[in-house]
Amino acid sequence: MRAAAFLLFFSTMLLGQIDVSAFMDIIQGKDLKNGSDLGLNLGQCEIGFASTAEGPASAEAAFALNPESGGIELGAALISHELAAGEDWSLNVDGGQFDVPFGLDYQFLPSPDRLLITSPLAVELSTASWNTVGADLSFYSSRLDAALLLLNGIAVEKSLAARMDLRIIPALSAGASWFSDLNDSEDAVSSFGVHGSLTLPFFNAAGEFISSRNLYEGLAADSSTHAFYLQLSRDLLPSDDQGLTLVAQVSMLSLNEGPYAERWTLGLNWAVNRHFIMKTEYNLNRSDSESGGSDLQLQAVAYF
Repeated sequence: MRAAAFLLFFSTMLLGQIDVSAFMDIIQGKDLKNGSDLGLNLGQCEIGFASTAEGPASAEAAFALNPESGGIELGAALISHELAAGEDWSLNVDGGQFDVPFGLDYQFLPSPDRLLITSPLAVELSTASWNTVGADLSFYSSRLDAALLLLNGIAVEKSLAARMDLRIIPALSAGASWFSDLNDSEDAVSSFGVHGSLTLPFFNAAGEFISSRNLYEGLAADSSTHAFYLQLSRDLLPSDDQGLTLVAQVSMLSLNEGPYAERWTLGLNWAVNRHFIMKTEYNLNRSDSESGGSDLQLQAVAYF
């Protein structure tokens, strides 16, 4: 898969039909409970390629630096083909490696797209932004998006997944997501979630509820979890290239029907210009197994 992705995109570059994008971020943190410095750390560093040639077929790939190993890893390699299309709809088939479309948070994995620095605790401790190899049949229209996917499974060879999102009115959308191992045993991994978002002038709200079986931190486990998060944001200084956004989020997860963890987050996102973002956030963490704590983080994001 990796060799094929390199061959595809370098050959496309030679023909001059490719769009290149990249981003990276650096994070500085401080543990406020014990006063320790969490250090200056490299967050994400990624370069992406997407074909721009006209036609029903398209391709994209992304390569990311793993800060722990120092190596380059394939983050995505996707080939898409449009099977049919109308005035406001299209039917596509896709295959490759990609972030599994579940809920809302998968759309904000790159640091330039996320208003906060950290992902919701509800996602971290359940589906954990699943990235795998698979194929999907997807439908897009002005009112409804839907997808049916066959994936490499978490605990078994294959999983089946589905997602739909309905735009009820221009400002309000809601949907549901599901995946399950193709295995009817008691150890099968599965997850179901519902999500919704509201977009108003200078104010946005989004949230998810996720119920998972035999899944914890994206891995097969002897655990069942119920989790949710709600995020509110308000544009304080909206503009096309610059802006200041205040963000508040609460995220909670219960493990095996009992209280487990929660995180309360307050953040400020400053889009300095169209290529640079500064973020800061305060996290208050609570857990029934620990006394809890808090931290303060600062992030600088550059992208083009």
